[in-house]
Amino acid sequence: MKAVLAVLLLLVGSTAVESQSVFLNSELQPFRINKMMVTDLPEFGNTRVTITGRTLYGEEVPLFSAEDINLPHVLDCFLYFDDSIQNVQVEVASAATDPVLFDYATNFNPYRVTVFPGVGRILPPLPGYRTTTTAEHLRAGDILVLQAAPDFVIHGRDVGELLERGIHVITARASLGVDQLPAPEKPDPLRASLLLLDSLDPASLVETLQRQRESFASFKKRYYDLIAGSDFYGIPAARNQTLRFEDARIEDIAASLERRYILDRVTPFYRLVLLGFYLPALILVALFKRSTALLLPLAVLFAGFVGLSCFAPIPDKSLQLQLNPTHLEGGRIEIVRKATDEKGTTPIAGLLPPSIVELRFVPTDFDPAMWRLTYGLIRSNAKQVPLTFFTDPSSVKFNQLPKIERRADGYVVRYVNPLRYWSLHEPD
Repeated sequence: MKAVLAVLLLLVGSTAVESQSVFLNSELQPFRINKMMVTDLPEFGNTRVTITGRTLYGEEVPLFSAEDINLPHVLDCFLYFDDSIQNVQVEVASAATDPVLFDYATNFNPYRVTVFPGVGRILPPLPGYRTTTTAEHLRAGDILVLQAAPDFVIHGRDVGELLERGIHVITARASLGVDQLPAPEKPDPLRASLLLLDSLDPASLVETLQRQRESFASFKKRYYDLIAGSDFYGIPAARNQTLRFEDARIEDIAASLERRYILDRVTPFYRLVLLGFYLPALILVALFKRSTALLLPLAVLFAGFVGLSCFAPIPDKSLQLQLNPTHLEGGRIEIVRKATDEKGTTPIAGLLPPSIVELRFVPTDFDPAMWRLTYGLIRSNAKQVPLTFFTDPSSVKFNQLPKIERRADGYVVRYVNPLRYWSLHEPD
């Protein structure tokens, strides 16, 4: 009877695992936090979901993991990869079943433009374009076809917001208010274009898309290269004054800020501890002539030094530099430090190093209403950060391939110290 029951359990388990499905919110794209949904997970046993990426040279890189006795029936999985990953493999396994594998290619054309032609309008396949059935999938460099209808009124201000986000708008000249948009105060190379047509019939749209294909692809490339073409290894730039730079690359400015604010790992607390160890040690050496008599007091001093070092580890530090794309053009950049709360959370926070030191910098002419390019560095003892920290940017590039893990309290990004990143954010 027990043998029959065991066989039945195995059969049920195999059926449950083989019924899994994986759904993608959109095409897998590099330099972005991608989301997958794995459904119909087994309701018994210790279930494990892992995602690995394979490089061109066959190396396997862990990208995501979730393991629990009671995983949800539908599990949200998140993964990040760069252009070195050629394909992604999802593995679902439990204690009583064989793994089930799903493979996905990551061949992505970053210059292909997505078009939302509107509800009920169908466009033929066009080179360099793809269509979507919802405007929610549109990102910077994509196109929205806006049709005038009594139940869908778009004012000029709303169209202007789409253009600021980098989404091109194609509409008819008769649409209400779109021909009276205020001109931007200064030229913005990341502001999308507004195209007014006499008619929105498919033939007119196809003709316009074919004529503007190169310009649309070039505009899309401009956004992609902001992150994909960024560099992490700069040479500290010379400063004319405290934080004023002349014709310096942004990578060199970031390296200069790191050298000044991050590399100094000896805090005032540690200086006091070192003084409290070496000064008594020198006095003991001068007083005692026999080396054997020095062993016990020096051992006590050393034990106290080690204890204080473990009690107050080196504080976590994060550095963030926010720029507008206009600052990439060179010239003079004057950086200012933003005020942050750096107080610790311990009762003796005035003596111990703070739990985290946050350093934030922006140019004096920084405009949050424009696109924002952020350089960041995180160095922590835990070597992890909540995933929510990176879900807001439209794209992000790390100096490594971090692993995302699902925990009981949420999702975390695990990395090797330090974690450097470039991220691109939409206008506020």
